[in-house]
Amino acid sequence: MCAKSHLKIKEKYNNILTIIIPRHINRVKTIYEELSKLDLKIVVSSNLSQVDTTTDVILVDSYGESVKFYNISKYVFLGKSLTTSLIKDSGQNPIEPARLGCKIFHGPYVSNFSEIYKYFNELGISKEVNSSNELSLSLVEEFKDNKPKNLEITEKIETYGQNILNNVTQEIKKYI
Repeated sequence: MCAKSHLKIKEKYNNILTIIIPRHINRVKTIYEELSKLDLKIVVSSNLSQVDTTTDVILVDSYGESVKFYNISKYVFLGKSLTTSLIKDSGQNPIEPARLGCKIFHGPYVSNFSEIYKYFNELGISKEVNSSNELSLSLVEEFKDNKPKNLEITEKIETYGQNILNNVTQEIKKYI
């Protein structure tokens, strides 16, 4: 899905870079092979020195790298949210990339974090998409604005966290 979106976006913006962080690193070889069939130039993250202006996809091949890539990204699509077979166990945690100023795109199946996604959608921090085509169109619209990394998202997340902390503190004070 990400590769299809990348190719669609590349029709308008030929200088885009997609970073894919598989949930299960043991799938890197299979993902690499699938992406190669689409004539994409892929560089695995353990060989970042090979990245150049012709690179289409960085495929992360180790654990613990998410923050590094969220820090340089404006937009993140969180997987496990478009697959109907995962409806009861779907969606990834959007807080970390949002905290780092990334706008989150996700599918309709986010039961694991439904309240957070609902709140983020209300704040404009996240947006639901239902297909790779819808993701592509949404990202092209975002690219038109050519905004720098969204610090407003970071501020909203910090306010959200501070409100939670304040509410918890007030509840604890009732018992002290």
